[in-house]
Amino acid sequence: MKQNASMVVGPYVGEFGWEVISWEPLVRGIFMQGRHEKCIVFGTPGRSLLYQFAEYREVEIPKYEEECLLWHDFNKDKQAELKALGDSVMKGMQAELGPQKQFAWFWYDRIQPLNDPHYMQGRPDLLVGDADGTKEVGNRTKKDDRKRIILCVRDRGMSDYRNLEYADWYELAEKLSKDNNVTVIGIVREPDNWEMPDSVVDLTNKTTVNDCINLFCGHCDLAVGGNTGTIHLAARCGRPQLIWGNEKVVQRSAETSWMGADYHVYKWGWEPKVDDIVEATDYYFENGEWK
Repeated sequence: MKQNASMVVGPYVGEFGWEVISWEPLVRGIFMQGRHEKCIVFGTPGRSLLYQFAEYREVEIPKYEEECLLWHDFNKDKQAELKALGDSVMKGMQAELGPQKQFAWFWYDRIQPLNDPHYMQGRPDLLVGDADGTKEVGNRTKKDDRKRIILCVRDRGMSDYRNLEYADWYELAEKLSKDNNVTVIGIVREPDNWEMPDSVVDLTNKTTVNDCINLFCGHCDLAVGGNTGTIHLAARCGRPQLIWGNEKVVQRSAETSWMGADYHVYKWGWEPKVDDIVEATDYYFENGEWK
């Protein structure tokens, strides 16, 4: 039986991948228990398609390092800044809905700990986007019947040994684009040193999460990358994934492949050979199975 209450969810703060595979499914799972008349989620602009079960309200969040999850030391000043944001959101909701309402306020750090994933408690759903919702792509991916690949770039300061070199991304994009339509997404830290061949659609540093969901749902036959947030997002959109990494990535992918999308983790470590990626991609498209 539903309570006469709204479930108000404060902004998620942390690594994007964990928002996709742990936080959002957990929030949805709690809401789907039926105890609240509606769910209102406050979050980073451009992420409403990740919370399709809720009313999404955009709020500017103070800048933070994505590595600031609970298993990292959190700057005390930043904690205070984020608490002030939460208090402000809560005050606004009380004024909007009235003091007689009950509130379920799930601030991320009240659910200890996020590094122990809530896979069994969450209720993830298939994310659905609009194929025409990302204008940057235009009609390039519609000009022929070639396969559409999305390269998911990881370029983060934390555990940077897991980042592929810029030159390797260039070579990979160039080789894959000879026979396929290639789009590149992700955040690169040194855009002045980043370069992509003219044969690909380079959307690095240009997309929101909503854009990425639209791309996966409407312009993707295969997502390619290491174990990173946009690869998890591709899985939530039901798109096939070619992933590289280690044994831990094999386990994580198996635990979070809820939508039944085809995928394979190649245990190449974090420095795969470009030609191995190209060969595995070609084999998948030619044979419909993993090499």
